Amino acid sequence: QMAADKQLTWYDSIPAEGPWVWGDRTRLQQIGLNLVVNAIKFTARGRVGLIVTPETDAVTVTVRDTGIGLPPTEQARIFEEFQRSERSVSQGYGGIGLGLAICKRLVAMHGGEIGVRSSGIESEGTEFFFRLPTITAPAPRRRPNPPALPVQPRVLLLSADHDEPLQRYLEQRGFTVTVFSIDASAAWLNELLHRSYSAVVLHATQGERAWWQTIQVLKANPTTRDLPLLCYAMTEQHGAVMEFNYLTKPIELADLSRALDQYWRVTGTIGTPQIILVVDDDPDTLDLHARLIQAHGIAKLVLRARSGREALELMEQQRVDLVLLDLMMPEMDGFDVLVAMRNHKQMREIPVIVITGRVLSEEDMARLNQGVTAVLSKGVFSVHETLARLQAALERRRRLSDQAQTLVRKAMAYIHSHYDHPLTRQDIARYVGMSEDYLTHCFRQELGTTPIDYLNRYRVLQARRLLLESDKSITNIALEVGFSSSSYFSRVFRKETGHSPEEYRRQGRSTI
Repeated sequence: QMAADKQLTWYDSIPAEGPWVWGDRTRLQQIGLNLVVNAIKFTARGRVGLIVTPETDAVTVTVRDTGIGLPPTEQARIFEEFQRSERSVSQGYGGIGLGLAICKRLVAMHGGEIGVRSSGIESEGTEFFFRLPTITAPAPRRRPNPPALPVQPRVLLLSADHDEPLQRYLEQRGFTVTVFSIDASAAWLNELLHRSYSAVVLHATQGERAWWQTIQVLKANPTTRDLPLLCYAMTEQHGAVMEFNYLTKPIELADLSRALDQYWRVTGTIGTPQIILVVDDDPDTLDLHARLIQAHGIAKLVLRARSGREALELMEQQRVDLVLLDLMMPEMDGFDVLVAMRNHKQMREIPVIVITGRVLSEEDMARLNQGVTAVLSKGVFSVHETLARLQAALERRRRLSDQAQTLVRKAMAYIHSHYDHPLTRQDIARYVGMSEDYLTHCFRQELGTTPIDYLNRYRVLQARRLLLESDKSITNIALEVGFSSSSYFSRVFRKETGHSPEEYRRQGRSTI
């Protein structure tokens, strides 16, 4: 993608399998990425390529370009710290001369060697390479054959009522339905382990204890923990009047067939809500968010709560159309508020936007996937973008299916825990199991930005904290938060904050 952005031709020659080396995957990626980034940086036109060449007991990784070249007189010392080519300096290329020195150190730690070849003639380019010892390929992991997908969507229905109107309803719409007693956990769990199902449907009127025990059994088993789970309760005796609820998302009976096809989309539209409840224990943040909403005319009335308990009391007394919720609060945190809302007949209908300053793990994101409209990290999104998320929630515009939204949040959690690594869009897409282009599409729909822009914003957020709270150099901070060079870090930082890192540190400390 970087080569395409500069209208360069990219090519590669990589074996389909192997060769295998012993080392740190992240550091090896860092070496390769640094060489590729340099090649693209110093090439104005032509080609950039990556070649992996297996040998008898080693492998050579080569990065070639048709850039400015490297004079022979400079090649011997180019891997020393703070060494830069005079040609690159005279042509205005940035950098501090640390990247190749770091690469040399990392290659040496892996028992390898690094080098460079170049005639020194401009447009003939440069060839950087590193060579690592190989190891015997590990024995392939034996994986059980995945169960064959059912011809028809298959649903497991757990209920104490053998005369299930739901069973007939689903069968009429083409689903294969297997019914088990909710108490026969050994039997239905064995069924789930040996046959492929599209979803589990649970009769929610069997008592709260049995309901939660069933969910715990499903979530405790790696084979069943990711199965879609729908819960329902009979409200009338006329058969057609049922509601299904996956925690906070009510689904009409007529919509269940679409839900079981894994679209899981809440359908229908609701008039624009008028009342927003803002919940945050920090008075300054609470006031900021409330005034932000009031100033832009999003809601007629803005309520404020400084604790989870106060928020629940307000929702008991007052109709609320949207909740803007902070996760980290004393006594009753945002997660507890969400649980209480899900257990309340009226509150479970209210959409929630979570705004958090903490690093959210995948477990946190999984908890938030159950009924949260949007997740916004404090300091990552601008005022305009935050308002756009609020407006979308108020209009109940669900731009993504719940499945795609879940994958976006999984990607966000991955970025939060790996931002200091040399991440690429391909790394993030591979982790969540979707194509790079579709990942970008989903990020734009859910967050209004791209995965790499979100990664850079999150890195800048961490860098801002380090600039004010530590005396580390700009270069060290850049490397610590995951940027490959201080010059690139400075460009991104200025783009996001309007200041250079030095200016931001100086101004921030002068106000303390």
